[in-house]
Amino acid sequence: MKVRVYHNPDDVFDFTSIEDMIAVADVECDDIEHAMELTMSIDDDWWKNSGVTKLFEDEICRSTNAGDAIVNLDTNKIHVVELLGFRTIESDVIFTGKE
Repeated sequence: MKVRVYHNPDDVFDFTSIEDMIAVADVECDDIEHAMELTMSIDDDWWKNSGVTKLFEDEICRSTNAGDAIVNLDTNKIHVVELLGFRTIESDVIFTGKE
């Protein structure tokens, strides 16, 4: 599956709108949990992980956190990262995989 990971620019644990977020990566992954793992710096910078295409221009970027979103580019479903798990939102926005 291919997903796009968005970070909340306010760095708060609350999702407001996908339009207010910053696309930081495209990820080839098995599922949403795998995308979350691949965009967290555990042993190395997360953007160096296999299957991750970095979309941010800065030298560094924080790990994916609660309040961020992972969009399945096949279904257009938005998966909001919660403190425990994910909340899925249906979206009218069409994500093309090209931003």
